[in-house]
Amino acid sequence: MNEDYKNILIISEGQLGDLLLLTPTIKALKKKFPNVGLDLLIIARNSNNLPEKSIALNERVIIHNNDFVLSGNNNINNIYVVPHFVLKNLPLLKKIKSEFDIVRFIRKKKYDVVLNAFPHDRFIIWSFLSGAKIRVGERKNILSVLLTDKLEINKENEGVLIYYTKLLQPFNINVTEFSTEFFINEKTENWLNRLIKKYKINSGEKIVTIHPGASGNYKIWPPEKFGALIKKLELQNVQVILCGGESDKLIINEIKKYNSINPFVIFLDYDLNKLAALFKLSSLCITNDSGPRHLAVAVGTKSLAIFRKYHTNAWKIYPEGEKISIVVSDKKCSVCPVNECKDLIPENTMFGSYCISEISVDTVFEKAMKMINFR
Repeated sequence: MNEDYKNILIISEGQLGDLLLLTPTIKALKKKFPNVGLDLLIIARNSNNLPEKSIALNERVIIHNNDFVLSGNNNINNIYVVPHFVLKNLPLLKKIKSEFDIVRFIRKKKYDVVLNAFPHDRFIIWSFLSGAKIRVGERKNILSVLLTDKLEINKENEGVLIYYTKLLQPFNINVTEFSTEFFINEKTENWLNRLIKKYKINSGEKIVTIHPGASGNYKIWPPEKFGALIKKLELQNVQVILCGGESDKLIINEIKKYNSINPFVIFLDYDLNKLAALFKLSSLCITNDSGPRHLAVAVGTKSLAIFRKYHTNAWKIYPEGEKISIVVSDKKCSVCPVNECKDLIPENTMFGSYCISEISVDTVFEKAMKMINFR
């Protein structure tokens, strides 16, 4: 395959986990083609992590954004964001016009290669209309006929991290380094130092940061269990920090009801740099199956994630060991068929599907203490 490429575009989902898991692929691609211009076009499903100035643009659909998840990654030249939450609410004619505007925007960049990080119809159509001679993606989609390189890959079978790296098969790139990356800026390091002084945090102590939010309530371990876990950890002289953004306030406030020993609670809005710095300070990060889990891994912090029973294939992507582990119920789910999660939350409760609600406090506590004390 021709290696004289000038510009390459990756079209991707804009969730935190998706973007962090792209970093090994981006790094390998840039290593193979060090002089190429490498851009990202991201679909943002909600306003999280987008600066207010971008949200205020309303009907302007393409945003050149220097404040996104991968903004500190020197392997990327430009990051462009399509705020889907804006696009989907436009009147029909304006929505159609916006789709054409996006295509025109991409065509002007004259990309030689477009990689589709997920097999979405919109991504494949954009890549076909981009004018790029090489268009790579998964064969599974019915529109894959519009691709030049149709790959036999599936994220459910291989996991998202490996799925991304296999997009490089047409270029004979064999990815051997799978570590993800997130770069914390100097301004945030200064913020962290102020935070340590304010809360009298001793970085030499055992610190566990808990981020209890997730993209859906069914993925969230029940608040009474988080509360009981915090009590048990603090009785072991573990310093617990409970953190989240605006959308996590409900679950955090619920957890506080079940916890007589109040942990530090830090609301970080959607500042991923601050969240990453807080994780890096910690001995262990405990999350649900969520984007912050991947952020903890990217900055090198030990990660313990609480998962639904049958949703581990696509996202159980890291080797289990002393630094990374997940907890899954070992009981048969009372409402879901084998190998399928219906994501049903028990009646009269607000959080946690049936299978995630069955995970005991002791199970999470014992695994957490083992990870903290591992030498």
